[in-house]
Amino acid sequence: MLHNVMKWLRNVIGSPRRNAKLATLALPDRPDSATRHDMATFTDEQAGTVIPYDPNLLDRAKTQWQFGDWQSLVAIDQNGLDHHPDRARLALLAAAGHAQLGNTADAQHLFQLAEEWGCSKRLIGQILIAGVHNSLGRAAAHLGQEARALDHFKNSVTIGAPGSDARLLTGARVNQQLAQLDLTGREMAKPSLKKVATEHRV
Repeated sequence: MLHNVMKWLRNVIGSPRRNAKLATLALPDRPDSATRHDMATFTDEQAGTVIPYDPNLLDRAKTQWQFGDWQSLVAIDQNGLDHHPDRARLALLAAAGHAQLGNTADAQHLFQLAEEWGCSKRLIGQILIAGVHNSLGRAAAHLGQEARALDHFKNSVTIGAPGSDARLLTGARVNQQLAQLDLTGREMAKPSLKKVATEHRV
């Protein structure tokens, strides 16, 4: 639809100059609304189009990934990513959420978009390997294999988010994954695994 509108505008006002340069749209210092939206950067050809985006979306998505909040990651609107400056990493994190929930087709599509939009194969590989460790951690927790579960959850966090506070994030990840597996109040989760989860409950 946007393509048709742009075509109509070209017919009405004429074609833009061929030597289009990047144009940054001015932003107000302080937005009036409580929810802040920034504007994306476009070429001169698209300068008449202003598309708002949420500048905090990537930070939220990173936190959701670190905690293992897959439901929130799959709720990221794929259609709204086209003009987001962080669309590659957002697609990657959303893909990770879909993969953990078994939505294979959506995960593959988003992994492909992430690569097309600029994510390196190395980064995609890190998130895929981190996802495998998370799945293995869930399986081990379900079987009551406490030490294995902790190792896999820790590996998932350190591989997917190198340089982060592994101890803190592992505790948060354990808590979230045990809650998703409904193991927090059952005997299947051994005492020290539950202790790690309880110490880092948010």
